[in-house]
Amino acid sequence: MEDQVTKNEPSTIKNQLSGTTEVGTTIGVFLKEERQKKNLSLKQISQKTKINMTQLEYLEEDKLDLLPNKAYVVGYLKSYSKVLGIEPHIPMSHLDITYSILNPSKGTDLKKDQIVAEEIDKKPYMIIGALITIIFVLVVVYALKTNPVKETDPSSVTTEVNQNQSSNANEPAVADSTLNETPPAQLTETTPVVAAPNTNTEIQKITFPKEEPAQNNNDQTLKPVKQTQVEEKKNEEIKAEDKKDEPAFAPMQKKLYAFATNPPEETLKYLPSDIKNNVVPGKQNVFIYAHKGDSWLTYQVDDKDPRQSILTQNSSINLVGSIIKVFFGNVNATTVFLNGKLININTRTGVRNLIFPEEKSSQFVFPLFIFNKQTGEVITSEEYLREKNAKKN
Repeated sequence: MEDQVTKNEPSTIKNQLSGTTEVGTTIGVFLKEERQKKNLSLKQISQKTKINMTQLEYLEEDKLDLLPNKAYVVGYLKSYSKVLGIEPHIPMSHLDITYSILNPSKGTDLKKDQIVAEEIDKKPYMIIGALITIIFVLVVVYALKTNPVKETDPSSVTTEVNQNQSSNANEPAVADSTLNETPPAQLTETTPVVAAPNTNTEIQKITFPKEEPAQNNNDQTLKPVKQTQVEEKKNEEIKAEDKKDEPAFAPMQKKLYAFATNPPEETLKYLPSDIKNNVVPGKQNVFIYAHKGDSWLTYQVDDKDPRQSILTQNSSINLVGSIIKVFFGNVNATTVFLNGKLININTRTGVRNLIFPEEKSSQFVFPLFIFNKQTGEVITSEEYLREKNAKKN
């Protein structure tokens, strides 16, 4: 039996919620609860993170519009998470969810904001680097002005002529005339020189400019070496970026949910009779009803491709398969039935990864799905790890 949604299902998680929604936990509530668990006051957080008290109050009250742009908010969360001793990606997911609900017209791209925040941190170093470059250029220009390069005329020829003291005054003129008849540009080091007839002038030596030595091949060898160094540095930066974005995988919890005892009749009414009476034996029949507000789901039934859906209030979805994996963005707004029975799911944040049946959870890791925020695509964690191992090999 195929999974069924009672209302139109958005194709990707990029679709934004419209209107006012009722959520289980926002970034403000999450931070406040975690802070109180550590018995820390807001003033203590401010002293340790160096963040203004007013900014922290806005953050815990979900007044994101009163805070600076999202890049600074991401920086706040990193410092806040460090004080609380939690992984930064956990509050980042709550921030992403909160922005998508409070500002449905604006997409969220925390990856881009993290890059912007890091660029802001690098600005002082960029300015220092620019000043050093300017000083270097000025020094080079000054050196060139004070020590100009002297240019030589490559066509110049030095001629040494020794004349006999007994030569009369007209004979040197004949020798000069004979020499000038041969253009210097046509002479080579092997060109014979013939003296003019009836003259005692002896041309002893003609010196020609030596040919410039060939350019050192080291310049040519340096280019590929330099290019290789640039490529290696670029590869190192790519590896560092990939490592920074590496998801923090962890084993799935053994106890994910429990069947409700003595559930109220009003709650049982959320399960339609046709769904209850058509439970497929030997399969996992999961019925999810959003009765308190909107919830966003990512799920996989058996070996089918993962799918994403925003379950709006008063809509439902029915999943049937041997193994079902579900990620809830706001499980507190839903009621879940397994094989016609109500189950209880304990979570403070509203974010939950579930495996049906529960005994199969040891075969998987958390998080169940990996999201590409730039393309909106989603893959399972198993597929992600397979691709990563294939690249290493």
